[in-house]
Amino acid sequence: MPAEPTPETRHVAVRVDGLAVAYRSGRGEVRVFDGVRLAAAPGEVTAVTGPSGSGKTSLLHVIAGIVQPVAGTVEFLSSDEPLPTPPKIGIVYQDHRLVPFLTAAENVQLAAEVTGNDLTGPALTGLFADLGVEGLQRSLPGELSGGEQQRV
Repeated sequence: MPAEPTPETRHVAVRVDGLAVAYRSGRGEVRVFDGVRLAAAPGEVTAVTGPSGSGKTSLLHVIAGIVQPVAGTVEFLSSDEPLPTPPKIGIVYQDHRLVPFLTAAENVQLAAEVTGNDLTGPALTGLFADLGVEGLQRSLPGELSGGEQQRV
């Protein structure tokens, strides 16, 4: 049974409580962070900042379900109730991760296929328009600006 919502958490879309992440290395277990708390409301823009190596990407990977924490919880809410299944979370990486010999459209279609979706024709054209990269479907990643690559 979830805790009674407080005014601070009543409209929270994601709540992270007591999160800890650790990795094994040649030196044993290395804690990236411990005890992280975060609450983000629907539609709110939240920036995760910190120095290189402080765990920003690890935190996003835990929220997206890519990495399992060693402690703590991540809870996704709809209204005041936990969601029955976590939502799909997208991450825009700093280094774009596009396949250099595939066109922009082929990169998007590959990502869609990997996630079990079919994205072609008007749906693909509409997506490119929505993201402000219309007309660039046939461009290779090296022909796109950094911002265009991130949107693709």
